[in-house]
Amino acid sequence: MKSLPSIVAILIASNSLLAAPAVTPDSKGEYEIARQIDQNIRARWKQEEITPSRRSNDAEFIRRLYLDLTGRIPSAQASQDFITSRDRSKRTKTVEKLVNTSEAAENWADLWVGVLVGQQLRQQRLERSVLEEWIAKTYRENMPYDVFVRQLLTAEGYSNENPAVNFALKFQDSNEAAGAISKIFLGVQIQCAQCHNHPYEKWTQDDFNGFAAFFSKTQARRERLDAAKFPKALQKKGNNMSMREKMEKAQKVRKMKRRFQVTEMAGGGRRFRRMMGNSSKAKPKFLGAESPSVANFAKLRPVLADWVTSSDNPYFAKAAVNRIWSHLMGRGIIHPLDDIGENNPPSHPEVLDLLARDFIEHSFDVKRLLRIIARTSTYQLSSRVAYAHKDEPPPDDIFAWQQLKPLTGEQILRSLVETTGLRSIKSSKIARNLRTQGRKVLRQFHFAFATDEQEEVSSFEGTIPQALLMMNSMLVNESMRPIPGNTIHSLTNGKSSTNDKITKLFLAGLTRYPSPTERLYFNRYLREQKHSVEAWADLLWSLVNSSEFMFIH
Repeated sequence: MKSLPSIVAILIASNSLLAAPAVTPDSKGEYEIARQIDQNIRARWKQEEITPSRRSNDAEFIRRLYLDLTGRIPSAQASQDFITSRDRSKRTKTVEKLVNTSEAAENWADLWVGVLVGQQLRQQRLERSVLEEWIAKTYRENMPYDVFVRQLLTAEGYSNENPAVNFALKFQDSNEAAGAISKIFLGVQIQCAQCHNHPYEKWTQDDFNGFAAFFSKTQARRERLDAAKFPKALQKKGNNMSMREKMEKAQKVRKMKRRFQVTEMAGGGRRFRRMMGNSSKAKPKFLGAESPSVANFAKLRPVLADWVTSSDNPYFAKAAVNRIWSHLMGRGIIHPLDDIGENNPPSHPEVLDLLARDFIEHSFDVKRLLRIIARTSTYQLSSRVAYAHKDEPPPDDIFAWQQLKPLTGEQILRSLVETTGLRSIKSSKIARNLRTQGRKVLRQFHFAFATDEQEEVSSFEGTIPQALLMMNSMLVNESMRPIPGNTIHSLTNGKSSTNDKITKLFLAGLTRYPSPTERLYFNRYLREQKHSVEAWADLLWSLVNSSEFMFIH
């Protein structure tokens, strides 16, 4: 494929603006909460003499909303329908629609699998796909967030039968579990207190050991097969089993050998050699609270889950709404989002309290929380800094402009599938092939984008290896061929005008109309190349490899 650097330069410089209609209130009280959020944030702007960015145009908004809620860009048709609609409440209606889609559930699963277990490229114990499917199911059913967390914290059983068990399998010992659970669900980093008192916060080594003690009875082990489970018929010669039956039974045994089990022993402080627990004799203790009264033979994780998910917990609801705010806004009200403490106060405490209180009062309803934040004027600001601050943008924690957010690997893959029309391919064999390639590219993505410290990286950061992977991946190049049903095939075989095709190309790739300069350049390039298939492929390739495609604006 040609690089077409001049086209990419034009794309970066382009700026198309469209008028946006007002948002109308709903009957659920969500508009009032959104209004109060905006009121608090505007008060901070006034106090610090900040000029906010303009409201995002429809093209910016619909692309941002689709990526944030569904993990992909909208189709060309969906983009055009939204941009041309005169319905003044279309933003509210689209938020409502997207929040309830199956793709939103898959996107939620992507987000939480990344948070809970990471990409785990070398982790053999986890049933990752089982965990993903379960998390997506909890979203579709709108499981309350506190119930979701409780199931993760108390899960027992086999990894292939109880999906939530796979979260516990990530941890090698109780210390690792304590640090991660406090960080993820409470936004409190206590791992520094594992060996000594925390240097900046109030947490002591006793606090850490007390929290870790809740996992002292938890055991994670590979399943052992006893003789009764092993099909003896496989060991005998001359039996009546067919070869197919033998193979099926052997496969079943192999699967059973691979699965893992998590249990919590209801014992009186016993210690197991093959356990997640440690040898500490610390008594279970909540963070910043007293030790609970627990019978010797009681299980400890349910006691911890009761406290963690309680509406009275000073951290739980705030950590949750701060994480979701960060997902949509590109930055938490408390930032970093997993470092809640006296030395890291929220930028807008009134907003954090308001969202946390509403979250609790509405039974930890995640979809409601997403709708509230997405309908705020703050979320709907443009990513272009106001002209008054062109020389020195306002600080990030003012939320006076929408943060640029790099796409995650999953978002890039899903958006490529949408842009290139792979979703509409009619050949099931080709579609299967491309899906297989997609999974390989995703694995390459997370490997190629890792840091020297082996830290997992889930988003595009603009490095040379990342750019080369995008430019040269088999998935991208294959999708540029005219396969019946895909974008290139429809462009090269359609009867519409060249200008209409260019418009469709931009809507498919960048969710906007081309600027006059872009339209002129694309027309000239196509004429020079005699409107060949390769020319159309080059133009689509240039769009998906532009920086505009790689970021949420």
